[in-house]
Amino acid sequence: MLRVSRALASATDRVQLPESELLPDQPRSVPSVVFSICRHCTMRCPHCYLAAGTRASPRDLGQDGCTRVLDRLAEGGVRDVIFSGGEPLIREDLGELVAHAQKLGMASHLSSNGVLLKRPLAVRLRQQGLRSVVVAVDGPRELHDTYRRSPGAFDRAVAGLRIASQVGLRTGLRMTLTSKNSSHMEALFDLAVNERIHRFVLMHLVPAQRKHIALRASATRQILLRLFTRIMKSLDAEPYISVVTECSASDGPLMLQWLAENHGRAAARRAAEYLQSAEANAPPTLCVDSRGRLFPGPFWRTEQLADMTRQPLSEGLAHPLISTLLERDRHLQGRCGACTFKTLCGGGHRGRSQLTSGKLWGADPDCVLTGEEIARPLPY
Repeated sequence: MLRVSRALASATDRVQLPESELLPDQPRSVPSVVFSICRHCTMRCPHCYLAAGTRASPRDLGQDGCTRVLDRLAEGGVRDVIFSGGEPLIREDLGELVAHAQKLGMASHLSSNGVLLKRPLAVRLRQQGLRSVVVAVDGPRELHDTYRRSPGAFDRAVAGLRIASQVGLRTGLRMTLTSKNSSHMEALFDLAVNERIHRFVLMHLVPAQRKHIALRASATRQILLRLFTRIMKSLDAEPYISVVTECSASDGPLMLQWLAENHGRAAARRAAEYLQSAEANAPPTLCVDSRGRLFPGPFWRTEQLADMTRQPLSEGLAHPLISTLLERDRHLQGRCGACTFKTLCGGGHRGRSQLTSGKLWGADPDCVLTGEEIARPLPY
């Protein structure tokens, strides 16, 4: 995850960040975990990495199984767990799982499509310990409803965000970039600002079997440049909105080049210092699926690290893939291996490379830098 607004704020001394934007003291060796507690959903989104069905799988863990997984995560030192799916609000025991996580000392967060988040449920989840909710929105009303094959989904998602905010939950709006919605980034950013959403999340697609809706890297690049401009103009605005991008580490090097060209090398250097800091380099977010299997990330499920129903988290973190990823700049090949920014970027999303080309250490096809740029000296 790249905390773009935080990095751009670091490039200038004219912004005082709100306390809520500062990260808590989290040991770098302990990851956050997305817990996909079900595979089924109320919608049929074409970018869904699970190809979610309409019914619960008989292989999904029950409440007791999910509780055991949460116990193991807490024993392993995890402080933040993100309940996801499918659609996690489908599960009637979600509140009990949130309450159990809180009892164990973990902060709970929710990743949802928002349509089932009615006030009584939101109040109960808040009381049981839920801290925040991020709702996926793909575009304006007509596009969102058509894309998700669910009439009225847009209005219900926005209503869910409003309810979450009203009951005291922090809120986020997540847009997954595809060829279907790429022209609507500014509209969704403005929606987040107007609704006083705390965080705007721009998610890069990890294609797997969805290459037909993937954006070209050149198109993604132009969207990011527009986003940087929009964020810089909004830093002094009230309320402050946190902006992050996910699943494409080349966003950082592109931002540094943009800063050097538009705000000077000193600004780029200050942002680079932030990107190299411990705060910016939190450990990767791991994923536990609905059967209790641990993977390197929500969108990278070809490499199982452990079975959390019978193994401690420490065994998953001891998997050879994890230690290799920690020194990834030594293994990168092709344009990623030759890139000036490889120690900063880490070669992007290794799962995307593996899923696209079958090569774990090959080039990340979503890299937004040109061949000329990866060979240039650092812009700061």
